[in-house]
Amino acid sequence: MRYCINCVEPETNPGISFDEKGLCNVCQYYVNKPKVDWDKRMRELKKIAAWAKTKNSSGYDCVIGVSGGKDSTKQALYARDVLGLNCLLVNNPPDVITDAGAYNLENLYNHGFDLIRYSANPVVYKKLVYKALKEYGNPQKPSEYTIAAIPLRIAINFKIPLVIHGENSALEMGEPKEFTTDGDFAGSALGFANSNTVRGGRARDWLGKGIEMKDVLPYQYPSSEEIKSSGVQAIYLGYYLEEFNTFNNAKFAIRNGLMTRTESLYELGRYHRYSALDGNINIINGMIKYIKFGYGSATDKASLDIRVGKITREEGIALVREFDGLCASEFIKGYCGYLGIAVDEFVESVEAYRGKMWKKDGKGHWRLINPIWEQEPPSPSIDIGKVIRRLNAELGIEQDIK
Repeated sequence: MRYCINCVEPETNPGISFDEKGLCNVCQYYVNKPKVDWDKRMRELKKIAAWAKTKNSSGYDCVIGVSGGKDSTKQALYARDVLGLNCLLVNNPPDVITDAGAYNLENLYNHGFDLIRYSANPVVYKKLVYKALKEYGNPQKPSEYTIAAIPLRIAINFKIPLVIHGENSALEMGEPKEFTTDGDFAGSALGFANSNTVRGGRARDWLGKGIEMKDVLPYQYPSSEEIKSSGVQAIYLGYYLEEFNTFNNAKFAIRNGLMTRTESLYELGRYHRYSALDGNINIINGMIKYIKFGYGSATDKASLDIRVGKITREEGIALVREFDGLCASEFIKGYCGYLGIAVDEFVESVEAYRGKMWKKDGKGHWRLINPIWEQEPPSPSIDIGKVIRRLNAELGIEQDIK
């Protein structure tokens, strides 16, 4: 596989493209970040906040979709304490919530917010997850629809003028431009549902086998006509804040009571414990992505940390080699139990999507073809435990690999 010359993202990422020098589109965005007039963007953000207050007819200035994790904690506290907005938090809980997830949502709520828990029909959701596993090789896909649709639906129905999202994934993770609204790569989030996974937020994508339109209303993103007539606006807070990134948000959230995971990093398939806190499906999906595209959660996080200067590229390669694609068997067994299927059926379903970047070795084990750590072997002197301890020290936590 071909990899970005700056980070560790491969060409198999559906949203990644390279320039003639081999720099990926996300790193190109980061190269230009120092040139951004952040004071100007702050003035724009404050103007938007002031506008929301003047359009307030319900008592609430904004809606924020939250899980209680690092990013939503940053969004909610910043919107209230810095921008002075009266926020209505909306939580769309996962199918099976973890202890950490339940704790973190309550922690954020107890910071002093009004909160709506919007739970889609669990019987319908389970059917959709199974369909998504079989037809897309992505059991997390249905939840992406509700994450996109529910905050905007709440804003329209409650006549709340503004919706605040976190990062613009087109800028931070890479998204094909055809899935954005009018090529919008700025602060507006009205095209949020046009991401690579959701592709328009059409609930009819899930119809069939006993599922009718009335069963999937939470999955339907409001039409452009309805959004326009409502006057509701949506923004990516990360576009306006220079300090907004996963590492800084985690540091901020931990100071404000965030509970991180306690499992071994080898069970999580990543080298940190501050993401995927409310459900285990994200851990499983990292493994599935590794099988489908040849990279997983550790690659995504290493690329982000390289861009913001937390680790070197060589350290990133070592971390990816160590953790990418791993997932505790207990997570898989637990999720299969939730779906009511055998582990063998789950494995067979995922294997159907295995990418062409894999081949079997002489012992019948799948191996990546020419992965980045073979193209650019990291120095044996790199101590990944030391790297992780360094990052954790900055975060203010004491956790090791295991």
